[in-house]
Amino acid sequence: MKVSIRGNVKDDFQTIFQSLRTLITDLGGLSIESKTKIAIKPNLCTLKPPESGATTDVKVVAALVKTIKEIEPTTEFYIVESDTAARSAWDAFKALGYMELERKYGAKLINLSESKTELVRVENGHFFHIMHVPQILLSCELIISAAKLKTHVMEKMTCTLKNLFGLLPERRKHLYHPFVSKVLYDLYNVFSPKLSLSIVDGIYSMEGKGPSEGIPKKTELLLAGDNPLATDVVAAKVMGFNPMDIPHLSYVLKNSGIRIEEIEVYGETDYRLDFKFVPKLSYLLERFMTCALMRYEYYSSFKAPYRLVRKALRKIRRFLKI
Repeated sequence: MKVSIRGNVKDDFQTIFQSLRTLITDLGGLSIESKTKIAIKPNLCTLKPPESGATTDVKVVAALVKTIKEIEPTTEFYIVESDTAARSAWDAFKALGYMELERKYGAKLINLSESKTELVRVENGHFFHIMHVPQILLSCELIISAAKLKTHVMEKMTCTLKNLFGLLPERRKHLYHPFVSKVLYDLYNVFSPKLSLSIVDGIYSMEGKGPSEGIPKKTELLLAGDNPLATDVVAAKVMGFNPMDIPHLSYVLKNSGIRIEEIEVYGETDYRLDFKFVPKLSYLLERFMTCALMRYEYYSSFKAPYRLVRKALRKIRRFLKI
């Protein structure tokens, strides 16, 4: 498994393009056959611009498309995202500049929540036994997670592996949050043969109360890896975190049998940043509210008390300023 790091990447298309070419070369290049179908999944969790540190910069995705088009011009691209309870994929595409990719590069924008799905059996599933998978993802030979580098109040960090959560077509995906480690393990298992390239946009990153309410951090960084777990391990170290302290990453690593020692790092191997995170008490409360309390939202008889307790805990957090 290989991961490459490129620092001092300025926020302009040409620099991003040249940096991505270097990163992919470090990984040994890409072997792509004629008319290969590729799905690119950016992180568009909110309608905030990339300078906020919340969403993947459209310039990164455009540069990635152009880089791969140079390798194999007949490649077909699909930019994929799903709806959430807070916004539709189309709103995100429009607000964040992704409509231009269709006109300029012929990349098709796909709302996975509107796509036809197939039932896929999940072998040795930890959460799913069968999964509704959009047909477009099954037809693609390569799925690229183009994630954002940022902290996460419940998971400590979110990167290429957590970004796969958005491949689920369900709108109310937040109901899976109490089981997110198991869900991500199943997603990784289902799609792992197609996940041979992952990209991290760290030109502007986020620290503090990520993934959407944190503080922007200008880090001028790009990462690429040939495996999402390996990519996130290196990204966690760059951020100043122990990869085994990231709940979902630790869970998937342990259950997949991948050893951190097997990861080869190229490029600027000593690149390190010190990301600020929320206070430990705030993190523990978030884990408790999401991983313990939120499970009861499934049961109608517990919905009212669950919401009362969650509301009370939020008031306590505001009072303590955590």
